[in-house]
Amino acid sequence: MTTAISYENGGKGILITCSGTVTGADTIRVNAEITQDPHLRYQIWDYTQADDISMSIEEMHELAIQDKKYRSDAQMKRFALVGPAKIINEAFETYEEMSKFAGSSVIKIDSKCFADLQAAREWAGK
Repeated sequence: MTTAISYENGGKGILITCSGTVTGADTIRVNAEITQDPHLRYQIWDYTQADDISMSIEEMHELAIQDKKYRSDAQMKRFALVGPAKIINEAFETYEEMSKFAGSSVIKIDSKCFADLQAAREWAGK
């Protein structure tokens, strides 16, 4: 997996653009970096250039645990996935299910899937 990370909206948002085959290990590594920033208000993971998402149930559970460990002073409010439905829908549904078993969260994060990056930006930046 190749990722490009860029900050948006004066550092309030982050865009992670993924290409190739997205692996669980790479996603966990990138996500661990993101969850350390208490100033981010939104994340957008763009899979429009990805060929596939290859993640085990255990890796999805680890991602959900990472997200539940946001600092209590974190400003994170929204999380968006962008890409073709055939790539992101199953991953999103599995992540949502694993989130139920990842313990309690100190903050509430809304999440949504999009086919279009601009629509995700508009929703996330509200």
